[in-house]
Amino acid sequence: MLSKSKRPYELPVIAIDIETSGAYPLVSEICEIAAVKYQDGKIVDTFQSLVKVSEPMSDFIIGIHGITNEMVADAPTIDQVLPDFLKFIDNAIIIGHHVQFDLGFIAIEIERLNVKYPNNLALCTSLLSRALITESPNHKLQTLIKFLKLDQGTAHRALDDSKACLELFHRCMSRVESDTTFLELEEIQEKPLTWETFSMKKFVTTQITTSLYEAIKAKRAVEINYQTSSVKTNYYREIHPKGLVLNPDQPYVIALCTQEMRDKRFYVNKILDVRGMAGY
Repeated sequence: MLSKSKRPYELPVIAIDIETSGAYPLVSEICEIAAVKYQDGKIVDTFQSLVKVSEPMSDFIIGIHGITNEMVADAPTIDQVLPDFLKFIDNAIIIGHHVQFDLGFIAIEIERLNVKYPNNLALCTSLLSRALITESPNHKLQTLIKFLKLDQGTAHRALDDSKACLELFHRCMSRVESDTTFLELEEIQEKPLTWETFSMKKFVTTQITTSLYEAIKAKRAVEINYQTSSVKTNYYREIHPKGLVLNPDQPYVIALCTQEMRDKRFYVNKILDVRGMAGY
């Protein structure tokens, strides 16, 4: 691991961004990946590739990023793209706007290919801007681009969003002392972000997490015994899991709760048991 005592600009700073076929890892895939490398006071290199996905993307998702199924039909697969991307970002500080999203998707592919995580430190410009640019109406990337009058490019395309993220990082750095270290920035964003935080292999280690993982992959309903302030034990509810978020604070499952007929977050540490549904 790189030293956290370094000042960020003493190392290459690489802004990354991905576009995906859906909101959650395991059930969705990367359809574009990009990065911008900043070193010695200037952008020195870029990386960008569309990525072939295994299932057609919905019109709703296409409407967000503008990447069509035709555009990725002849693109390289993530297996072909990822090794070059990992070489590009190695030995650098990586930054991203809500970089947890990017790390979550990429970490799964790294583990699937059974390769080592690159040697990175990571910072989130969403978290940093919340602490340092408090006057912004909100801290979505597109809002900050307009508020700070940054170069927008094409919104929700990976390379342009990477460039905007890098500009936003510079603005954040202009609001701290020039000798601020990575460790101090990590304290400002209030949480460490590492590849291992998003390791699915480290998550799937118990009966409960294994059952959740398998249900999400199979798009299968399960019953969970979920502890709340009013219900402690022995109350099972049917859920249809849609995704898993390995949040650094506490992982949670996004699922349709059949009883309430709406999507809800179910924090993994409050799930006391998982059992299969009859007929599944």
